This record gives sequence, structure tokens and C-alpha cells, in this order.
Amino acid sequence: MVSGADKRVEFVAYSAQTVSGRLREVYTEAELLACVQEAQAAGWTVTFRGGGMAFDTHALNDGMVIQLRGFDEIGDVVDGTITVGANARWDAILEKTCASGHLPYVLVSTEYATVGGTISADSLSRFSPSCGKEGNHVERLRFMKVDGTVLECSREENSEVFRGAVNGFGLLGAVLSVTYRLMPAPFAKVVVKTDFDRFRGLRSLATKLVTAVDEHHAELRRPEGVPASRKALGDVPVGDARAISAVVYMNAQRDGFVMRSSYIEGKDLALEPCPFHRPKSFLHRALQVLALFDVTRRIGYWYILNVYLPLGKVKHATDDLFGYSFFQGGNDAVRRAGRSHGFAMGIIQQTFVVPRTAGDSAGTAERLAAFLECAETVFERHRVSPPLIDVLYLPNDMQEGFPLSSSYGVSGYAITVTFEHPFTPRFPKEEAAFAELAEEVAKIGGRVHLVKNVFAAPATLEKMYAQGVETMRGLKRDLDPHWTLRSDFVKRLFPSLAEKDGAAVRHPGAAGG
Repeated sequence: MVSGADKRVEFVAYSAQTVSGRLREVYTEAELLACVQEAQAAGWTVTFRGGGMAFDTHALNDGMVIQLRGFDEIGDVVDGTITVGANARWDAILEKTCASGHLPYVLVSTEYATVGGTISADSLSRFSPSCGKEGNHVERLRFMKVDGTVLECSREENSEVFRGAVNGFGLLGAVLSVTYRLMPAPFAKVVVKTDFDRFRGLRSLATKLVTAVDEHHAELRRPEGVPASRKALGDVPVGDARAISAVVYMNAQRDGFVMRSSYIEGKDLALEPCPFHRPKSFLHRALQVLALFDVTRRIGYWYILNVYLPLGKVKHATDDLFGYSFFQGGNDAVRRAGRSHGFAMGIIQQTFVVPRTAGDSAGTAERLAAFLECAETVFERHRVSPPLIDVLYLPNDMQEGFPLSSSYGVSGYAITVTFEHPFTPRFPKEEAAFAELAEEVAKIGGRVHLVKNVFAAPATLEKMYAQGVETMRGLKRDLDPHWTLRSDFVKRLFPSLAEKDGAAVRHPGAAGG
């Protein structure tokens, strides 16, 4: 364990923001507590860090950053559940669960992510339209308060702490381990089959995607307008689970495709892999490099949209489970390699949730299309153009009560916009465009998803998450009475969660948290 010295380290977030703080590396619960006590005695704030994959500065601050080492144990699958340490990586977890004939319901798109980070963000995946988010499948967790008390938390035991820790961004204490309910997979070998359905134009995207999601929910017999229960989200058979999402390339015609993926038996099946889902291949990584530059990216778009998947065609692919699940691994590897050779490899990514109206597919599609068109206008005004935009559906998880969940009380379409460039870590025009879009999504009752980068006015965010902020303040008073736990992210964007004496912001009629 690194201790004692007041030496400062410059930490770099995934999207290249930097924060200077004090580093402590811990391997045991006793060392973890000792570092928290050291920080409290010195009057420093504390943030916990695991895999270092947070886009924004969720796991960084200018006080003390406690880097977890160890804490990576992965237990056996018992009665359809698995218990894993906070620093366990998701590729190792998937390998262990597959060996027992099970799958996690929700998998983030990079193998480098660790459990402590993903559960604190309540991560989503392409299978979220069927299965919700990660927190819906957590059975229990072990949680350490700042005074060293370790709690067993579940929906029945220490339930308020449980709900606050899931999607709580480490503001209440340290998650030590998590127990997940798994999806039985009755196949000898699981592979993923994907249908790519081409479209042209943003309104076609909205209509095709909303129709696909509504048809799938009709197949699952989910009632309209009722928040999906934990049982409903956890009772989806592996053969009925669907990943439904869309991607649009920002070319002149706004071409793209809706993707529908499902798990199938692959024992005697010859794979027909999609290049996007082969993250360890040379071709995939070469494409990731070419996509960083405008000219080569446009050539790549032309090939994909005119040769690989022409308009009016539906293409099928079957992919290795690991390649499909962790398709961002190639992008991550390219980014790490670039930074090791002195390139900035800057990237920012923000997600906006546009609400769905139950029973009104046409109205929902119109709202989604109108927001995408609004985004076009905003980007043009700021003279920026994202390479692509992706969209997927998130079910309403109000029954879970996770305070800072972007889908608490709101089902909707998560629109993720990405900008990246190899030579700069700064995107001032793009950040301004994101902040303007945050105001626009607030006007229609939507939210900014807090897991990626967030560029928005603090007052707007606190209004979006008014009920959740108030709940978290109450929990912090009980669990972290000295307000020790605080990240640079929270300090910048949620002032009433950053300061003990900060007043909770109340906004009559604001969306719940």
C-alpha cells in the first residue's frame, strides 16, 4: 500500500480529462479503511477507482484517489448466481459463467471494465431493451461505510443503502463485492446472431427502431405503461432476449441500420462474423485507426453503406459471444496504444434519454425524430459533426428506486453521440453543443444519462434528478456524515451532493430521480 506521502499524481480519465490528486493503492479491506481514515484526518476528499474506464471524472478528485488492487475474486456459480469482487473484470466473469451454462443479463461493451465501476453506474447494454440495466439483476452486495462498518445489502436487508449504492457513483461508500442473478443458457455454445436492417434518414431510424422495440415487448407480453419489474426483467429466457439498437452515420443522407441480435446455439454453426464484432483482429483495429480521420472515415462509410450493406438489404451475421459482447475492446486497445506513443486520443461521449409515451408509438417516434433533428441543428450551429450516433431503448426501472438512474420513472430512447480525435484532448465546441442539447432534452421531460461524459448546467441536472439528489443527500448524511466521498464529477455538476451544507435543490414538478 502506498501511504503517508503527500505526493500528487496526474490522473487521466478515459476521455483524457486530467485531475491531480494523491494516489493510494489498497489490496485489503483493512488498507482501504486506513486510507479513508487518513483522508478524513487530513481533511481530504476521497474517490474510489478500479479499472479506470469511466469516461468522465467519476472516479477522480483532487483529494485522495484510492486505487483498488486485488478485490478481484470470482466465485463459483451457485443456484444461478455468482459473487464477484469489486475489481473483477467482466471478461473473466463471462468466461466463468459460460463454463457453467449461464450468462450475465447485462454486459458492458469492454472487457477492461470492473464490477465496482459498472454497478456504481448501473450500466446498460445492447440487451437492455429486454433485460433492463445491470442493477436490475443484482441480488445483494457487500458495502463498506466510511467508518469501516461492512453491511450486507439487498432489496430486503439494508435496502436503502442497496438502492443508493447501485448507480450511486461511489458517493456513499465502497462496494466490496456483488452477487448477480444469471441467465440460464441451455446451449452447448452460445453465439450471437444479428440482423442489420438498412434505413435512410432520421425519421426512418425513429420509425424502424420504435416499431422493433414495440414488437419485441408485445412478444414478451409486457403491459403498456407499467414499469418493468425486476422479476419481468430477470425472467427473459435466453432465446427471447433481444439486443435492439440503431446506428446512424452522419453522412449527407443520414444512412444507418437497425440491429436486432439474439443468442443462439452455435455448436455446429459456421460463424459469419461482422467486422465490428472482432475486436482482437487486425482488420478491426485498422478500421478503428482509419475512423479517427475524416477522409478515411468517409471512405469507410461509403464501403459499409454501398458494399457491405446496400440500401434496401437486410444482412445477417453470427459472431463469437466474446467478440460481440466486448466489441469496444479494439477501440480501447487502439486508444491505449496511441496514448503510450504520445497521442492525445481525445474522445467525448454523451447520452440523452428521450422519453417514450406508452401506447403511442407514432408519438414516440415523432419525439425521437424531432430530437435527432434538433441535434443536427445544434451541431450545425456549433460547426461540429459527430461521426455517428447510436440509439437504444431503456425500460422504466422506477420499481427499483435507484436514485440517480436515468430511467427512474422514465422509459425512453438513449441517444449516444461521440466525438473523437487523435491529436487533441479538448473539444470546446462539442462540449458547448452537448450543453445546449441537455437543455433541449430537459424541455421534453428527458434526461442526460450520467454514466458517460456530462456537459450540462448544474441547475438543469439537479432539476432532472431532483428526487434522486434529495434521496442521496439524506443517505450521505447517514452514511458519510463528514462528506468525505466526493468526485470531481460531482463537484462540477451536482453542487448539492458535493457540499455538506449545500441546500438540496427543489423544483416543483421536476422529474423524479
